[in-house]
Amino acid sequence: MKNNVKITNIAIFYSKRLFVANNIVIRAIVVPIYNNGGGTIMDRNEIIFKIGTIRRDANLSARALSQKIELNDGYINRLETKKDFLPSMEVFFSILEACNYSAEKFFYHDSNNFETDMEILERIKALPKEKKEALLTFLK
Repeated sequence: MKNNVKITNIAIFYSKRLFVANNIVIRAIVVPIYNNGGGTIMDRNEIIFKIGTIRRDANLSARALSQKIELNDGYINRLETKKDFLPSMEVFFSILEACNYSAEKFFYHDSNNFETDMEILERIKALPKEKKEALLTFLK
């Protein structure tokens, strides 16, 4: 994978996984953070910034979100201001759920156009092969 788009697409389709170990279900996220060239795709500050953005978009204060995910009142504020840690996977998914946000959208390269892009993709998937080929020819 040589560019960010292909790596981001992996995050779209493979971001949520459930694993079972010793009869315990573990929820994990599989997101390639570095590309093959060693460049960072989404670093700690970007992840924290995006958490703050989705929190504000959900009209939640840092305190309200902390309470909604059942952590101490200052948890989200500390995350967003000190930026000295990342949430655990469990907390990350709780934040997304509380903000009504999917992991796929969170890691998508253009979250502002996520719904539109997904609708386009679904419509393209539904086309017969010959129309897909005609569309590809048109786009080239």
